[in-house]
Amino acid sequence: MARLKEKAMKHQQSIKENGGDNRQSASNGEFNEYGVHLWVLVHGFQGNSQDMKMIKNNIALVFPEVMFLMSSANEDQTEGDIKEMGLRLAQEVNTHIS
Repeated sequence: MARLKEKAMKHQQSIKENGGDNRQSASNGEFNEYGVHLWVLVHGFQGNSQDMKMIKNNIALVFPEVMFLMSSANEDQTEGDIKEMGLRLAQEVNTHIS
């Protein structure tokens, strides 16, 4: 979790340096509701991570400070068990934030 906080702090600093909203940083190094957000985009049945590219680009236009993860954990196994796919997605997210 410390590594994610470090990434988030760097991300917030780059926003401030580029003239971003001052609400992005909280006092005393703590995060508030305006902190860094990670949007996890997951493709559908028989899809892949590139299916979400246009959606990601449109969201990024409105929320440029958001970080994205375009999931690829289940690309080759979209017909599998939903529980197993959920576990693979959770592992991918955990790896991404740590």
